[in-house]
Amino acid sequence: MDTVEPRDASSVIVTFTFVTVDGRTESEKHRVSVVENRGRLSVYDSERIGAA
Repeated sequence: MDTVEPRDASSVIVTFTFVTVDGRTESEKHRVSVVENRGRLSVYDSERIGAA
């Protein structure tokens, strides 16, 4: 995980950079929604929103 940016009261935008099996480096942005679960934040939903 490269960056985490607030989006709204219950979600963030996360940027991931990874190396593919053929050696290329790629980055993606995902929206991640969270909910409180017994005093902790848990991922409720996520969606790829595009290349970073």
